[in-house]
Parts: sequence; structure tokens; C-alpha cells
Amino acid sequence: MPTLKTDSYTTEAEYQVYSDARGITVNTDTIDADLVLSADFINTYYNLADEYKLPDIEDDELALINKAALKAVELQQAGRLTIDFAAISGGLVKRTFKKADVLEKEIEYQDGTTPTYKPRVPELDLLVRPFLVGGGNLGKRLV
Repeated sequence: MPTLKTDSYTTEAEYQVYSDARGITVNTDTIDADLVLSADFINTYYNLADEYKLPDIEDDELALINKAALKAVELQQAGRLTIDFAAISGGLVKRTFKKADVLEKEIEYQDGTTPTYKPRVPELDLLVRPFLVGGGNLGKRLV
């Protein structure tokens, strides 16, 4: 079970209330992992100001970032945050070949490599923005 303020920004109970209000079905088989993975995603892909980083976050800051944390769990439950490498192809491009006369394109990837990019999640980007380095106290004015 994830520990609030250590490896998760929110709790299963908070996510249940959030999802019920939106008609979202909670995948209870993966919710514990999804709480941690969504926090990992936020910490990995966003340059949060120090006061919003786990595990040193205080209760006041945790309350402010909670909306973004809940959206991150929603996206993780929907499979939009972490990449299932078994379901996609890609990696480091070894060679690209294009034919203009027949509009053909071929991409060859290096063996043993995987894609390394941040999934596009603009709705989460907007919610996290006030808590980024250089975001100032914008997050506190929004609440």
C-alpha cells in the first residue's frame, strides 16, 4: 500500500471520491501501483519546486498539488502515463528511408533499444504548471 507524502501524492480513498464524481471505474487490481507510478511520473517528467517534491512535501503543499495528482492517477489507470513497451515498437532510429514517388516510408530501429519520450498529457501539464520551478506562488493563488 502506498504511503502518502512518501511515494504518493494522494490516497486510494481520495481517488475513489474523484473517480465517482466523474463516473470513472477504478481498477482496484492496479490502484496501489498506479498511485505510486503516477507520483513517479510527476517527479520524473516535471521540474517541481522543492516544496512540492516527495518525500519532503508538507500538508499545505500536498493539498495544492492534489488536483494534479488525482488527474495523474486517472491517466495512469487509463494507460496514458507509463509506456507498455510490449505494445509499441520503436527505439533509437538506425535508418530512415523515404520514397517520394510512391509515398513510402520505412524506419529501422536499433536492436535492444526502446522509445524514450514523455507521453503527451496536456491536461496534466496545465495542472502541474503552477508547481514547477519558476512557477512562483501561482499555485497558492489558484486555491
